[in-house]
Amino acid sequence: HERYIGIAASALHRRDPGHFLDDALYSGDARLRACGLRVVGELGGREDRMTPARLRDHFTNDDGESRFWAARSAALLGIAGAAGILKAFVKPNSPFREEALNLAMRLMDGAAARAWQKDLAAAPTTLRLAFIGAGIAGQAALLPWLIERMNDPALARAAGEAAAAITGV
Repeated sequence: HERYIGIAASALHRRDPGHFLDDALYSGDARLRACGLRVVGELGGREDRMTPARLRDHFTNDDGESRFWAARSAALLGIAGAAGILKAFVKPNSPFREEALNLAMRLMDGAAARAWQKDLAAAPTTLRLAFIGAGIAGQAALLPWLIERMNDPALARAAGEAAAAITGV
């Protein structure tokens, strides 16, 4: 518990906790490990050439929280492969769905983002996420579709927020 607090506090003060952070990345305590993985991305460019490999080690971790924070940190550091891992968290029951969507959409090229947004729009359970994705990607071509969806009271707010994100209005 103290190590978790120490690492989190160091990150808040923008100080690298050094070997304590390195140890946390492979801790048997899932909460401490997830904290360490999150902090790596928040601190940005550590002077450690092993950081990409350490993050990739967790791309296949059985613990979903560790896998998410590893992918998020990798995305923030520009490490390849993060978008694919983040996409797996964009599902209705994931607590990381919106943050994963936000980062993954920004990492993709325009065509890939449009294709993924279309896939999300095809399922009723991910339609709201499709609206958010359209707004993140700034897909102005989808404005007529979003405006049409605003006629449905259950979808109006999410579609309107996406339209606002695209237009700034």
